[in-house]
Amino acid sequence: MDFRPKTLEKPKTIPPFIPPILWGLDAAFAEFLTYPLENIKVRMQMNQAKNYSTEYSSTIDCIKKTIKGHGILGFYRGVKVSTTREFFFHATKFSTYDYVKRFFLADIEGSGYYRRLLSALSASSISLFLCNVLDITKTRFIADLHTKTYKRSKDILFGLLRSGQAFKGYTANFFRQSFFMGAELFGQDQLRIFLVKKKGFRKDSNFVLLTSGVVGSVLASVVSCPFDVLRTRYMSQIGDDVDQLFRNARRCFVYMVKNEGILSLYRGFIPFMLKNCLFSTSLFVLYEQTSNSIQDFKI
Repeated sequence: MDFRPKTLEKPKTIPPFIPPILWGLDAAFAEFLTYPLENIKVRMQMNQAKNYSTEYSSTIDCIKKTIKGHGILGFYRGVKVSTTREFFFHATKFSTYDYVKRFFLADIEGSGYYRRLLSALSASSISLFLCNVLDITKTRFIADLHTKTYKRSKDILFGLLRSGQAFKGYTANFFRQSFFMGAELFGQDQLRIFLVKKKGFRKDSNFVLLTSGVVGSVLASVVSCPFDVLRTRYMSQIGDDVDQLFRNARRCFVYMVKNEGILSLYRGFIPFMLKNCLFSTSLFVLYEQTSNSIQDFKI
């Protein structure tokens, strides 16, 4: 018999910065998969704007004209800056969320709606601040599809950094994110309560999580679409090399309602909603796979 003491196998460890990077890559890949809808959404939101050259009669018309004039690759103009934005936004959000959560509450699942929303918004506000310049760059580069003043998105990015306008439009960006997350969290909670208490599903089942995520995305799209349109229109004219139509987002809102009607705030709603639903579904699947892969490791 072997009486030698058995050595315990040390648990595998990974550095704490690896999970946020992996989750950021998940978000970047989900953005790449759904980017054509994001591209169409931005151009539909810019439809009939003074500083935009092409008008579309509908989303289908936008798709047809893009394919006719630029081919399939026209839907992927700006994909590099957009995926980069999602990587940094979600990597920063996930890495700061745990710290923010500990400050506001100990048990995220057992806490009320407002405390969970405050925790999520606090983490997102930091990510938005860092990624605001990428949002401006993406918006302007997509809107430049037909004139093609810029061959590379980094020309816009460096111009914004040199002019000190990298954080302009942050307030509109934050309001858009606040209403989106508030409605999304509310929709998720209400459907989850219904499925668990009325239908007897387990609250941690994939069906409940996935379904509540999609319903939350639909509700969030309805509530936040006006703020998303406003953000797009305002950010499209930020920079020293473009005409400044509005001094702030409030004037942009007044102009749109007065001259284009209240329904102009819902331009591009269909691609906006579809993109949000598909993005949340893709991110959920990728996030679950990543989380399962790192569960065997000790951070």
